[in-house]
Amino acid sequence: MIYARHIFLLLFLCGVNSTYGGADPLLMIHTAQFGKEPFEWVWAVPQSRAGAVAQYDPIAAELPVSPHQAIVSASEFIRTQFPASIQLRPESCMLLARGLEKNPVEGQLWMYEVFFSPDPLPEPFQSDLLSVMVLMDGKVVVPFKRPKK
Repeated sequence: MIYARHIFLLLFLCGVNSTYGGADPLLMIHTAQFGKEPFEWVWAVPQSRAGAVAQYDPIAAELPVSPHQAIVSASEFIRTQFPASIQLRPESCMLLARGLEKNPVEGQLWMYEVFFSPDPLPEPFQSDLLSVMVLMDGKVVVPFKRPKK
């Protein structure tokens, strides 16, 4: 009986690993480079998340996430990206549809882009981080660095 439990657990873990391990490609939303920095910022979502995010049709329905909710989520996130010595104020909140790479799930995602005004100005390569993308699930698209191609 103990052996059967261990075998079940092993099979379960193998199934979880094959579902999440590399089989979920990233869909690019946006990339940004600054000057001669050896990296670029990338905003992307796993394909599974793109399919799970509430889809928005501006003609058919109300927004699943309000501008206020988007600004709160973006503000909480951006506070983790800069030192406390930098004051960050929301400057604008724009609703837009961003196209995704060709994929079988979704051709575009509606999102908010919340722009922040810093005081004092951060390092130049951090300026791209002053724009925070919030999807229609209320969660931020977390950018990451990758080496320039």
